Amino acid sequence: MTRLNPKAFTLIEVLASVAILSGIIVTVILWSADGLAASMELEQTLKSTLLAEVEMEKIKSALREDFEENFTGWSSDLGNNYLADRSETDVSPSLKVVEVSVGYDADKNGTLGAAEIMVTLTTQVTEMEEG
Repeated sequence: MTRLNPKAFTLIEVLASVAILSGIIVTVILWSADGLAASMELEQTLKSTLLAEVEMEKIKSALREDFEENFTGWSSDLGNNYLADRSETDVSPSLKVVEVSVGYDADKNGTLGAAEIMVTLTTQVTEMEEG
């Protein structure tokens, strides 16, 4: 009768090793995917912030030229699926509260839902007296 090689691995040892290695690989892949998702969200938030700042500066510039400018009718498409919502509240004849919300249109429906808004900037603008 011949003896099996005592240095060889048994089928159970090989299967256990494969199972452990698979578990480690799956964990690393899931961890990497979470990191990638967080990185993408951070990038979208940063882009939204920069776009909101640009929009706010455009609005303030337009209101310096004509305090009665209706910027709420401007196009909401900022490109690359980023959208802007703008609003104003007249506090007095010479004071407005202006709000700009920018976000990534994840569902690509052309409007910003509450969950898609990433940044909202608010400021007050006064009418400059000529003189």
